[in-house]
Amino acid sequence: MKNNYVAMSASRLLAALALTLLLPTLALAASVHFSELTIPMHPGSNAVAYPTILSDQDDSITSITSDCCTAVELHTHEMKDDIMRMRRVKQLPLSAGTAMVFAPGGLHIMLIGLKNPLTEGEKFKLTFHFAHAADEMVTFTATHLHDATDSHKHGE
Repeated sequence: MKNNYVAMSASRLLAALALTLLLPTLALAASVHFSELTIPMHPGSNAVAYPTILSDQDDSITSITSDCCTAVELHTHEMKDDIMRMRRVKQLPLSAGTAMVFAPGGLHIMLIGLKNPLTEGEKFKLTFHFAHAADEMVTFTATHLHDATDSHKHGE
């Protein structure tokens, strides 16, 4: 009986120690939330996505990858010499608790060199890579252009 008690106490002590070591790590684990997960359909070999991203801690999107196309790039628009130009963004900072809203004429995700034409309802997986948070695989759905913009405008 005494040996069982000692063994149980030792295992509880080890479990408590393991939990104590893991809790700070779990508390620091970032949580990233995604919405507006549509890709407007239009002809051509490229597509664009305008999600909304919210992170629980300061972080950065370092890249996005997908098997549906040859490259995925973060872009923004900037006015230069009275001309609106699209510019690639290599890393996108996220502020804790502040939604990063992608929109036409601003931040957007370019899917370059689609391997197949978009079809209504088709699902695409994009993997977001972060400086601190774990990679997040997110599923986007191809939709008619007016459906995607209506959803984006009204936040539905």
